[in-house]
Amino acid sequence: MKKKLLSSIVNAALNTNNSVINQALAAYDNYDNGYYEPALKELKERADRGDAIAQYNLGSMYQIGEGVVKDAQEAVKWYLLAANQGYVFAQFNLGQIYRKGDSVPKNPQEAVKWYVLAANQGDAVSQFNLGVMYESGRGVSKNIQEAFKWLSLAANQGDAAAQNNLGWMYESGQCVSENKVLAYVLYILSEAKGDSNAKKNKDNLKPDLTPDQLAEAQEISVNWQVGTPFPTETKY
Repeated sequence: MKKKLLSSIVNAALNTNNSVINQALAAYDNYDNGYYEPALKELKERADRGDAIAQYNLGSMYQIGEGVVKDAQEAVKWYLLAANQGYVFAQFNLGQIYRKGDSVPKNPQEAVKWYVLAANQGDAVSQFNLGVMYESGRGVSKNIQEAFKWLSLAANQGDAAAQNNLGWMYESGQCVSENKVLAYVLYILSEAKGDSNAKKNKDNLKPDLTPDQLAEAQEISVNWQVGTPFPTETKY
């Protein structure tokens, strides 16, 4: 929440109107110091004028009940206003709320709608969630090709869960030619970020690989960098 308020200040600093900058700074300072009432007042004024970041921050306050009485409907109201202006964090949060049924009825179709918007803006977790939903057919027609696409995008950004799921697709040959070396690479990368499922998958796969395959997997995992295309072929 504090980081998002700070981003409001950066956003406001792009505006030449000093009063806008001062108001953004005041909102952050009040929130950071625990003065929720004046922070809420200042954010509400900016949100009412259509500031998407202020609308998102208000939604966050109402969702978690920080400085205000927790109110899921009020949170959704402000998130919708921000999301409809293209604010990616609000789009992601709406996807989460509707997928989980967080104080609102579960609506996987609505979750997919918001995840798509956030994923198309590059949000890795939204891309991962879309991949899982396409893989399972929840909220959308089952489509393994779409699942592979979204999981690949998230994995290329370093999302550990996506790397693990994509590893399983390579290991099992789902929507892609079976490649146990690439599967092992993805498990290594995912495990390095703390994914316990990836560790189990890696340990289970290891006996099936030759020493040359293991060496190649280690080399790829060391040289691959987040944001660069993931290899599609291996030597072994």
